[in-house]
Amino acid sequence: MILLLIGLLLFLAIHLMPAFPGLRAGLVERLGSEARYLALFTLVIVIAVIMLAVGLREAEYVPLWGQITYGRELAPLLMGLSVFFVSAAYVPNNLHRLVQNPMLWGVVFWSAAHLLVAGHLAAVLLFGGLGAYALYAIFFRGGRRDWQSPVPRPWPWDLLTVVVAFVVYMALLWLHPYLFGVSVI
Repeated sequence: MILLLIGLLLFLAIHLMPAFPGLRAGLVERLGSEARYLALFTLVIVIAVIMLAVGLREAEYVPLWGQITYGRELAPLLMGLSVFFVSAAYVPNNLHRLVQNPMLWGVVFWSAAHLLVAGHLAAVLLFGGLGAYALYAIFFRGGRRDWQSPVPRPWPWDLLTVVVAFVVYMALLWLHPYLFGVSVI
């Protein structure tokens, strides 16, 4: 459980750094360039994600609640939304006109889906912690008052977003038991 907690704290700390512009600017100055800062940022995130994955797998099972009614039925729907929103964060589309940060909403849906089916302490720390961070970022950091809706995109971009999300979702369904040790289909 310690590795999971350290990974979670590291992941959250590195993602909270932009909330402290002076700290970020100081690091960029010490490292000598923005590129070096971004490389270090990426390396720390990769290390944190590895720690989270290994920590979750090795954590002691401490049950907190039992099976939630309709949890197994709702989780795939929420995961579909999650994959769509995360895909929409990377493919130009019209969802950007409605939602400031689709990636964070994707994390919220991902977190909710997993909390519906995994009511043990390690899952609550991981999924609940990252979901809580995403909600914090949406409502307290991501809600820029100067945000303006991007220009409309042609509809084929929306179709491409749906196709990308579908392919990624199907791959996740198929690979989930191999990557995470739990079959979801």
